[in-house]
Amino acid sequence: MKKKMKYSMLGFRSSKDSCKKSTYISWFAMKQRCLNKKHGSYINYGGRGIMICERWMIFENFLFDMGVKPDKKLTLDRINNSGHYNPTNCRWATRKEQQANVRHRQSRPKGFYKDYRKKKTKINVQFDYDTLEKLNKIKSQKGGYLKTIIEEIVKKNI
Repeated sequence: MKKKMKYSMLGFRSSKDSCKKSTYISWFAMKQRCLNKKHGSYINYGGRGIMICERWMIFENFLFDMGVKPDKKLTLDRINNSGHYNPTNCRWATRKEQQANVRHRQSRPKGFYKDYRKKKTKINVQFDYDTLEKLNKIKSQKGGYLKTIIEEIVKKNI
């Protein structure tokens, strides 16, 4: 209900305003990704230091700079993926164009990865021969996977 109130306050009353409404949704989603730490994509945007220019904190300014989204199928794209959201670094792009404009991720070193609230946390474990023998003995006594046993040990030591 709140969203409908916001839309009506901004003048989104008819189906003719659907592109303007879609523009508002893109603007709102951009703000969530960059500013809301509880948002699922925050780690890839605000968590990486991607910011929104001060002018774009107000929807009308964003709308003036970017214009109404020409087509509902277009998305807000940053030309330089390491750059911030601002008028010189943003465009409306198709999914295909956006998929071609991706950042190059560094390859990860080998180790164990545990999923904590959708965030990948690396647990890099190195053991000497005697410790591995002890772990294999624990594995044969308790059963289960060696990875799970190592994670339990690491968790207790942290």
